[in-house]
Amino acid sequence: MSGSRSNCWSGDEPMIWVETEHGTRIPLDAEPTKDGNMRLRADDVAVYIRKREGVSSANRYTSHFATCPKSRSRQKR
Repeated sequence: MSGSRSNCWSGDEPMIWVETEHGTRIPLDAEPTKDGNMRLRADDVAVYIRKREGVSSANRYTSHFATCPKSRSRQKR
């Protein structure tokens, strides 16, 4: 994975910035999870996935917007 690594602005949670298939940059939690809603293609582009899609948990990532405790407060700015 070649996304740029950084820490969350509201804490120390590690995340990676990748581009979606639509050209938008999005932060993902740095570690894969079994319930992740995105997968990374071989070219490191993030693609939304359905829960039933047969993607290994090693390639499932969660949008950091979904897990950040302060993401709601930042969106209201």
